[in-house]
Amino acid sequence: MSEDIRCFRVTKSTNTHADVLIAVGLAGLLQDLFDEPILVEDEGASFRVTLPEALPSTLNRLPHSPRYPWILGRSGAEVPHGLQAINMSSEFERVKRWSENRRKLRGQRQVDSALMQAVQEDAPLPRWWLLPPMAPTKLKSGQTWNRVAASIAAASADAFRADVLKSLQGMVSGSRSKVKWQASSNGLFCPAQIKGFNELKPQGTSRGSMPVDAFEEWLRYHGYWSCAGVTSDSDNIRVYVPIPMRLTPRALDRLALELEKQPLPGCGPKSDALAVIALARLLIERSEGYHAPDIEPFPGLDLRSGESPANLVSGLYVTHYAKTSRQAYGVRSMTVLAVPGWFLISGKEDASIWLDVLHEHQRVVMALQQDRSDEIGLVLTYRRFLERRGSTATWALIEFMEHYGPFVMRANGSKVSGRLRWMPRFTDEYLRRILMGADSHLLEIMNDPGFEAVARAVRQATVSAQNKRARYKAKQGKEDTWREIRYELLHDLHRTRKVPGTAFVECVTEFISRYNYENARRRETEKNPKAAPANVSDDELKSFVALISRHGAAVVGALLAAYGTCKEKWEPEEDGSATSPVASAT
Repeated sequence: MSEDIRCFRVTKSTNTHADVLIAVGLAGLLQDLFDEPILVEDEGASFRVTLPEALPSTLNRLPHSPRYPWILGRSGAEVPHGLQAINMSSEFERVKRWSENRRKLRGQRQVDSALMQAVQEDAPLPRWWLLPPMAPTKLKSGQTWNRVAASIAAASADAFRADVLKSLQGMVSGSRSKVKWQASSNGLFCPAQIKGFNELKPQGTSRGSMPVDAFEEWLRYHGYWSCAGVTSDSDNIRVYVPIPMRLTPRALDRLALELEKQPLPGCGPKSDALAVIALARLLIERSEGYHAPDIEPFPGLDLRSGESPANLVSGLYVTHYAKTSRQAYGVRSMTVLAVPGWFLISGKEDASIWLDVLHEHQRVVMALQQDRSDEIGLVLTYRRFLERRGSTATWALIEFMEHYGPFVMRANGSKVSGRLRWMPRFTDEYLRRILMGADSHLLEIMNDPGFEAVARAVRQATVSAQNKRARYKAKQGKEDTWREIRYELLHDLHRTRKVPGTAFVECVTEFISRYNYENARRRETEKNPKAAPANVSDDELKSFVALISRHGAAVVGALLAAYGTCKEKWEPEEDGSATSPVASAT
């Protein structure tokens, strides 16, 4: 039968990261049998794992190994012969040392070379962060993890390979495997097996362990070790699992290793958003077609012309486990965040713009603080944007930017820990590029000359005026006060766009009247026609009002507040730094 097997299908039976773990674990297992790459593809209801040729009748190339390390705890149990072991106690001490030394290093003005060397020597092992959640005081998965590894080690190589071959054949025919490995259900590898935060177990089950297919459970362990990511704090654990659309297991392995090096502060919606942004960036800058000359591409990471990162990885499973008691955790939430697919990449210039946009979004999210109520609200709004796809996702991004603009006005120039704070802003050109690929309806509004003129006026009277005054004061020691900074304008736009009738039009026309008066007064005072920006003309204002008639105040108003608070590409940052975008995040 095996000579006819050229692909496997893993049904999405749980709609959780457990399905991905089986598919990735299966692909990684099969990859050892072939030199050519295995391919994992999403077919909607299932994952398809395609072989380069028929499955061999014997699995002589398959290593006799559980494919992950044995976890050695405080009990000091004997490690089965031939297994790699990680001593959790000693590794915890090393990671603690590493964390403390990094904190000391950040506080030094002059770098201590000896301390730097100690930090490098104590760096955590690759994939280390996957192991702490398995502890007996957390998700308790270390026991079944080790039992399966011990069962595999105890069998002969021939018996192990025979069991694997029969189980693979059973997956194709739809029958359960009959391996005798001592696997038990665990919520880390299959969140559907524990109800979560408010109940002990899923409804209709007892307190005992749910029956599992030992072979599939083992594939989940290998898939977890291959592609998952983890971030945690004292009371929360978040597990990140990429959802492959078209990817090889080798590329997934490298992607997971690189993703765990990315800065993901905290353990909440901020780390979720940053993980998705980092994932999209890695898919571009490590692709075979678009990587920089000094960056090594991931093997088999083929981003084709006319595709976006979402064509390789559709999204990220985010499973949040929270502490329910002193020695127990439950599932608080399970979410899928979408990898952005803003516009298609047709060449290196498009790829470079993608990286610039992702870097800009990373800076914005990174600058928001989770311990402040207004800022965590913005983080949650940005995360909700990542929960959607298509035009609804684009609109969610516009709504986030509409709220982010007034926050920038409020936060800029404030002091945090004795230092002036300046928030990064979005760039108008990049927003325009996103809308070009995602929503022609909003792009039509943005391209209207009347909208462009009014948006430029909003920008000049709010964020740009605030920026110019701060830079003038820093250089001259006094304020440049000819332009009134309209702190209330963005709030008024948001409020009136939702009010029936003509309230929004009246708000905009009153603002434009004052804006034009300020410009005229400045030109007259300075006796220079170029001393102030051009006024918004009557024709431009009429064109803007016509847009409102066609598309509605709610849509035009939100886009005006979002686009009107973006900075133009040539405009300096609020802290005075240059605006040339950085292609890759640091």
